[in-house]
Amino acid sequence: MIESDEILEKLIELFQKFNTTNVWSKIKDKTDFQAEYLGGGNICEVICCRLNPSNKSLENGSPIVQYDELVVKILPENIFIKYDPLETSVINTIIYSSGIAPRLFYTDHQHKVYELINGRAYNYNDDCDEKQVKKLAKTLAKFHSLNVPISNDSQQRWSTTMENIELMPFYDVFRDKSYLPLIEKDEQLRQEYYEFAKNIDIIKLNKDIFRLCYRICDQTKTIVFSHNDFNRNNRIINNDQIVLIDFDYSTYYHRGNDIGRYFSNYKHHDNMFGAEGFPNDEEMNIFLDEYRHEFVRNFFKFNNSNNDDYIDEILNNHHYSLQQLRAESKAFTLLAYIIDTYFGLWQFTLDPNGSRGKYFLNVAKTRGMELKCLIQRFINDNDHMQFAHLTCD
Repeated sequence: MIESDEILEKLIELFQKFNTTNVWSKIKDKTDFQAEYLGGGNICEVICCRLNPSNKSLENGSPIVQYDELVVKILPENIFIKYDPLETSVINTIIYSSGIAPRLFYTDHQHKVYELINGRAYNYNDDCDEKQVKKLAKTLAKFHSLNVPISNDSQQRWSTTMENIELMPFYDVFRDKSYLPLIEKDEQLRQEYYEFAKNIDIIKLNKDIFRLCYRICDQTKTIVFSHNDFNRNNRIINNDQIVLIDFDYSTYYHRGNDIGRYFSNYKHHDNMFGAEGFPNDEEMNIFLDEYRHEFVRNFFKFNNSNNDDYIDEILNNHHYSLQQLRAESKAFTLLAYIIDTYFGLWQFTLDPNGSRGKYFLNVAKTRGMELKCLIQRFINDNDHMQFAHLTCD
């Protein structure tokens, strides 16, 4: 439990910004609720808040809009992609109304407050369950088919930042390889990580992989409403339903970005940064075939079986073929691996002497070495000759 008076007072100040029909806006004292940190976030602070039983009541005989448990997400001031609270409200309202997201209660430039979804994160065992894999594919397809009324500004911010690593606030870390002297001065780190960190060219690999993604994607046919942080911790199993959370980066982007992130952890025991291989085409097809059928049915608003012939006609189009989706998935899986690699190196430079920094240095090596293995595998993939232009160097 959080006992810091400073943090609790900040939470109370936040609650009092809520609309007055919400029971949380009535909180005046730290004894009225309990708070504890939730794990899973690498960038933001996430806090679960619970009302004490004495506050679960009615006031003046009128019902108060209340949820006994909330999740408060605190974004860092230096988050590298700025967002608009109004746009955040629109996005979350649309997703919530579709039945695959928690309710958003409040947002401003630094906070998001949601209802708490009682469940567990999607995990390795779910990937081993074909029914669960298909359910996740349907959920993502439903998400991708949403028509969210936002401008293209957020898409441009996202794509410009993601596709131009030199615009990232940590670009100089890779340009100067400033992590090398930090590794070199520690004998144990030097022996285990120095050669890897010295030889991997983050900037070149990032450009090559984005170039590959452009080559495989048809710009007008692969753009969907994308989650853009589709990791396991953001997929919650709630009873028999899969609920998605964390839409900080959600905007219109290539569908392969989410699908590649899914396959970058497929049947990995580590929820985020494993390196336990990549599925074969038959395993990929279980997810992708369910996804494409559900996406077409939702996107084109087909709600009954009478349209099956027309659905099949659309699915025979190149843009929705299994071969095209596999190619996109493999390209964006490489992108997920390179992002994790440079994220790990960046995080190491922020805390080179601490356990968190050393953990992320291992993340960088684990994902970076697996990236090179996947590139070599995909170069030899006769089904997708686009990969032949890549190199492992």
